[in-house]
Amino acid sequence: MLESEHEQALLTRWLARQHTPSLPRYSIAIQNPCPACQKSVAQPLAHYLNEFCDLFDFDWLPITPSSSQTLFDRCPNLPFLPQSPQPWQTVASLGGTILEFPHAHPQTASLPFVFQVILACKPPEPNSFHLHLNQKRFDPSKVVPILAESFLEWAHGGGDPANSAQAPATRAQTPPNPIDYGFPRN
Repeated sequence: MLESEHEQALLTRWLARQHTPSLPRYSIAIQNPCPACQKSVAQPLAHYLNEFCDLFDFDWLPITPSSSQTLFDRCPNLPFLPQSPQPWQTVASLGGTILEFPHAHPQTASLPFVFQVILACKPPEPNSFHLHLNQKRFDPSKVVPILAESFLEWAHGGGDPANSAQAPATRAQTPPNPIDYGFPRN
């Protein structure tokens, strides 16, 4: 649940700004299959982007399993969310969200403006993420800036051309230049 007044204010602003056009509507999907060994980053990443990034006309909203019910409870203007077969795809397509779930990737992989991240000790199979990061191999104070800078570099390039309106709606198995932090290159 979103507990602090600051988090409640973020949610309120995020819901209110959805009526303002902002294209493209970027989001970040973080798949964290092992929260025991990979620390949650949605909250600090949203704080970092809200504080240091002025490229977007919205505040970033972190959504984790613990905060997701609050989103559904506070969304009377978005009644399709709880009934949607893929609610996180719908939320991500609205932009300005950082979704962090064990299985965030399958629902958001086809969206061209969603930066796909996996936090894991082992390389993902298949490698269809934009960024793989093993937090155990980094100074904890560097993880959020690495994620933010990687996302901003990707967004500056226009998102995922494999999923753009000009290309087929399916994601290529391997992004053209995936970023892999934490493992030596073979």
